[in-house]
Amino acid sequence: AENSLNATLDNMPIGVIRYNKETYEPEWFNPFIDLIYHGDDRVLDKEEVKAIIQKYHEERNQFFTIEKKKYFITLDDEKNLIYLADATSEANSRESLQESRAVIGSISVDNYDDVTDLIADSERTKVNSLIASNLESFASKYGVYLRRVSSSRYYFFCDYGILNRMIEDKFSLLKDFRKNSAESKIPLTLSVGVSYGWNDFPSIGKTSLNNLELALVRGGDQAVLRENTPQAKTIYFGGNSESRTQKSRTRARAISTALQTIISESEDVFIVGHRFPDMDALGAAITMKNFVNMSGKEAYVVYDPEQLMPEVSRAIDLVNETEEGFAHIIKLETAFDMKTENSLLIMVDHSKTTQTLSLDFYKSFSKVVVIDHHRRDDDFPEHALLSYIESSASSASELAVELLQFHEYNSKMTVTDASIALAGIELDTKHFTKATTSRTFEVAAYLRSQGADNNLIKGILA
Repeated sequence: AENSLNATLDNMPIGVIRYNKETYEPEWFNPFIDLIYHGDDRVLDKEEVKAIIQKYHEERNQFFTIEKKKYFITLDDEKNLIYLADATSEANSRESLQESRAVIGSISVDNYDDVTDLIADSERTKVNSLIASNLESFASKYGVYLRRVSSSRYYFFCDYGILNRMIEDKFSLLKDFRKNSAESKIPLTLSVGVSYGWNDFPSIGKTSLNNLELALVRGGDQAVLRENTPQAKTIYFGGNSESRTQKSRTRARAISTALQTIISESEDVFIVGHRFPDMDALGAAITMKNFVNMSGKEAYVVYDPEQLMPEVSRAIDLVNETEEGFAHIIKLETAFDMKTENSLLIMVDHSKTTQTLSLDFYKSFSKVVVIDHHRRDDDFPEHALLSYIESSASSASELAVELLQFHEYNSKMTVTDASIALAGIELDTKHFTKATTSRTFEVAAYLRSQGADNNLIKGILA
């Protein structure tokens, strides 16, 4: 029996190492260990034993690579034994299985309607030809199945092995398309949403479309990738170019109407900016307070006295000089006591829960609305009833005033409120020298018509 056991130990395809627990020096190993290390004349040393043990503790159930082969590690702490089982074929099978996961991609051509609205049919054909030729080259390069569903929307299908090549290329499709469009003097970019997973194709497709929507609200010209699992992390590619201005008057009107409906179904409304709010956050909050008041509901702008910058503090003091303002701009601790189960929270000038004025205050609301001009990111409120995110806008105050202009019962703002909103726009645009569009000046003109006072603004921003 002893001879049989020794023969088995010598010939079995599992490496066994006995080591010193304190020094990691190998005390004994079987012949298969020599085979693992290709029969090298060198002696197995303590550093290699230590590396195997560390690998085991860092990445349990993972494979350890030695000389291009993969081994599964088992550690017996009591007897100071390491077992290495050859798992190369299993690792390759698992890798092959991972690469066979289904991938669904959604592609949207940014600004397609804007570019083709006012051009002749012959020019529109050139635009369509540019899009088709670029996307067909992309499909041919990676071997994906591409399907066109409308002039500005395509879908592609492949497996994860092909998607991994796109990831390694950092979705060069975006850069190549932007370059070719610029050479043709056609201002088009692409937005891409991609998802992958096992079996549940309807869910993969839905996640892909959600990712595309995320790419669009972040400003377009980028790809958003996320696996079809709840714990998966979102990965972004591109998004470095300047956001293009969208024709969004229709959207602003629709958002304004939808927001009026949500407010009408709420008992009262609390409005918060980000931590250490700037004038844009306060300007947007004050504007939304006016919006809610026009809807016939009570609105409260919430601030934390420990998070005030000088200009914001001066602006709050100005609002507090009026009886109406004093009652509706409140401290955070007061807001905690006043809110009810049917209260609505409006987040302005931020869309990340980690940036909000108070995370505990945010979590106490079941109804949330987001108004922001920054690109949307992962840390977005999960159950937002409504979000108005325009990354091409100069400021959150600009977006808030646009919504106010489309209110069904639009009434005049006070001089102080209009001045604070205009101060918010001036601050974010560096006095109208940065990120301005025609819409920015239209909003500024509206605020001047409401009584915004330059001297008051200078005093606030001094």
